[in-house]
Amino acid sequence: HILDGASAPFVFDHAVLASTVRLVGQSGAAALRAPDSARLFEFRAGACMVTMQNLTLSAPVLVADASLRLAGCRFEWSFAHLGGAIMMTAGSIIAEDTAFTHNKAQSGGALYASGGTASFLRCLFEQNSATLSGGAITMNATHTGVTLADGSLLI
Repeated sequence: HILDGASAPFVFDHAVLASTVRLVGQSGAAALRAPDSARLFEFRAGACMVTMQNLTLSAPVLVADASLRLAGCRFEWSFAHLGGAIMMTAGSIIAEDTAFTHNKAQSGGALYASGGTASFLRCLFEQNSATLSGGAITMNATHTGVTLADGSLLI
């Protein structure tokens, strides 16, 4: 259980001794938040595959040379300097049926990717904004791949 007042960020890296981790939310549960726009989760090199399912987050996450799967999640009202909802420096993200709404950053309102690959299937990017570049998505490297498929929408 993630409790209010627990220390953020929650870091997943080589020190987490598990082959897979599933973070599952309950329907209608309140959004998970971190204080002062801090990152709530950090997925770092050596982490096992992490799946987040049915979670609502109002805090950004970091994917740094790790693998993250999102299913039925919502990222809303998050703010960060780079990647209002997600900053990816390397690794992979597979998101299905996930919504990114009202997130803000200087670059990449919803996603800032400077390495790795991200696939979005049936995802919604709506009313995300950035003051410098990429209202919804910013890709800032030649070795970055982002795919929107299966009816994903940028609104």
